[in-house]
Amino acid sequence: MERYEMEIFLALSEELHFGRTAERLRLSPAMVSQTVKKLERRFGVPLFERTSRKVALTGPGERLRADIAPHFQGIQEAVDRFKNSVRGLQGVVTVGFMGVLAGNICQAVANVFRERHPGCAVRVVETQMRHHCAQLRSGEADIVVIPLPVEEPDLTVGPVVVRHTLHLAVSSENPLARQSSVCVEDLAGETWASLAASVPEYWIDHFYARRTPSGRPIARSSERCDTFTEVLAMVAAGRAVTVGGADMTTYRLRPDITYLPFTDMPPMERAMVWRTSQEDARVRAFVEAVTDTAVPAEPPGCHSA
Repeated sequence: MERYEMEIFLALSEELHFGRTAERLRLSPAMVSQTVKKLERRFGVPLFERTSRKVALTGPGERLRADIAPHFQGIQEAVDRFKNSVRGLQGVVTVGFMGVLAGNICQAVANVFRERHPGCAVRVVETQMRHHCAQLRSGEADIVVIPLPVEEPDLTVGPVVVRHTLHLAVSSENPLARQSSVCVEDLAGETWASLAASVPEYWIDHFYARRTPSGRPIARSSERCDTFTEVLAMVAAGRAVTVGGADMTTYRLRPDITYLPFTDMPPMERAMVWRTSQEDARVRAFVEAVTDTAVPAEPPGCHSA
């Protein structure tokens, strides 16, 4: 297979749409279609199933993708390394962050990245809850640092940047505020804040249980919030409760909200995430800078009480 044939085949196997593949590779849809047909004639088997409603890989197509994808990526990485050795990284890498602490860490890593790659600029921008992974797909960000889990087939989950104890945020007038800690069972009868419809349901269910371990229901507000500031406003008013990392106790401190550590919930992890098809030398270099920068798993001042 020629390099351009591999690139078209692999892009179509990710996009599963001829138009989007053509747009991504800056080719005509006819060129994409002709290349796939040529490959199918050469191999003597269909690589894609095409209907008026969808495009899907066949069994042989899946095997071909699994065999050539690692090699193609290796070629890309080798070319990138050669280019970088000759002229250094160029352009801009945009990194989104969700949470104040994640933003501080991204800025610290950006300084390391700039020293290593002076020809490549870094932009650090905020990722709101309503965005989740949307900035990656729209091209507004190359990397985002957001709470796990992230279960998206087109995205790669990289290193965990920060890990800390999960806390419950309640109004200081809430009876739970008199406790020193909470468990999920304590939330029976409480109401979770509701997040924007763009936030995946699996992510919401991970943090906002619908029932306690004994089966008692935990309600969800009918009013959706786009940002964490909106969520905290509802919490302060006594209309909802929410969860967040231990960094809330440092960076979101306010007299009308009390933060309580969970005793039975796993820690919150924020990790680097990027679009698999858009991984390039800039993304890999920033990930390397994160890996090389000694970022504490649970930063000082953010431990549970």
